[in-house]
Amino acid sequence: MARERSGNQTPYLVIVAVVAVVAVVTLVMNGTGGSILQGAPVASDFVNGCVASDPTSDFRIKGSVQVGFDTKWDYCVKDVLHQYHCDNKIARPLRPVECQFGCENGVCLSQPTYG
Repeated sequence: MARERSGNQTPYLVIVAVVAVVAVVTLVMNGTGGSILQGAPVASDFVNGCVASDPTSDFRIKGSVQVGFDTKWDYCVKDVLHQYHCDNKIARPLRPVECQFGCENGVCLSQPTYG
């Protein structure tokens, strides 16, 4: 009986190694909920009319207004807060608010920050 040379088995070993790597990656991805494979976040659900998350337009709460699929969030430009509210099913900006202690992430700060 003639023995096969080990060089003939090399393509099979490469195929087995590739399949093993794919299997491990698949198991790892499934173990994390597949979050690595997920694309961009899906747009919010459709809203009929206008819905405000902060209907009182409190300058200490980051709010949003949603019309259809479009969401507008409160935001800061330097120390000025820009907010939105619902007016007859339409998202409209409120008068900008000058924040005494600064504005950050869509809210007026309630005390001075140093640093």
